[in-house]
Amino acid sequence: MKKIYLSLLAGFLTYYTATAQLTLTQAANQPVAGENYFIQYYDSLGAVPKSTGNNQVWSFSSLPQNTLNTSTYFVNTSSVPSSSLFSGSTLADTTTGQYTFYKSSLNKAEVLGFDFDSLEFNYSNPVTVYSWPFSYGTSFSDTYTGNYSGSLTGTITGNITKLASGSGTLILPNGQSLSNVLQLISNDKSVTSINTPSVSYIYTSTSVGYEYFHSSQKIAIMNVSYEILDNGFSRDTTTSITVTKPLLSTGIPNQNLNIHFVIFPNPAKDEFHLSLSNEASASCLAEIVDATGRMVKTLDLGNAPAIDAAVSLNGLTRGIYLVKLRLGTKTAAQRLTVD
Repeated sequence: MKKIYLSLLAGFLTYYTATAQLTLTQAANQPVAGENYFIQYYDSLGAVPKSTGNNQVWSFSSLPQNTLNTSTYFVNTSSVPSSSLFSGSTLADTTTGQYTFYKSSLNKAEVLGFDFDSLEFNYSNPVTVYSWPFSYGTSFSDTYTGNYSGSLTGTITGNITKLASGSGTLILPNGQSLSNVLQLISNDKSVTSINTPSVSYIYTSTSVGYEYFHSSQKIAIMNVSYEILDNGFSRDTTTSITVTKPLLSTGIPNQNLNIHFVIFPNPAKDEFHLSLSNEASASCLAEIVDATGRMVKTLDLGNAPAIDAAVSLNGLTRGIYLVKLRLGTKTAAQRLTVD
């Protein structure tokens, strides 16, 4: 009898382990400062899978990659000049000069606002973007309000609902198959009023988003979103499909993985540090190239076994650059954002 019970218990544990579904938690899914991600965009040709429920298969293998990509960098809030406008923020991220400010606790993650250079947006009633823990069948709803200031003024009010709507297998555009993936669906509707010196505008935004989470990384590995923007005279519909993956160190994925080098901080303002191991004592040269392909700076980093160089950004304007590295016969490149 004891053997029978042990066999039943072993069978139950095996079944439970095989069918256990992903649960999102603050510890497992909240990014921290220093983590960075590369975002690749894809074209929405043909049918895009949106099925919900258990044991689903979502195949995006036929989607073509387009030329648009970007990167997002998570930083300490204190390192952002405008952080005083977003009291209580515990983390920020930046994408091409725009900062998003977050507040994270044990039971939820909220967005407190955004900083777009000369325009700030601050939620007086923050928007909840994730609730912890979050597993298949879990849902939440939240209302939010906020204000624009700076070069424009205005307000926004809205409501968001989010549901963990499916679980199953995700097939990425490159053919990679991931099991035990959690699908989230969000519905977001907001009304925005923007005031200019001559006229005021009112926009209604209605969006539906699909997020796909896998245990291999903290944030969603794939996102599909649809938005309808209505200004009372016309309606614009946009579709966005992206795959997100962690960056190697703090730049875009290396063009040659035989060289692993680090640039920090990134984004940088006055200078950045470039460091790498050079056990073969090969000659190391670096180039900084702007968005037009023009080389704006060259550096001879020598051939020391360990290279750590402080690189001045004097004379470089704000924008995206490419740091190209040549170590002997090997080459690599990483993206650098200059604030």
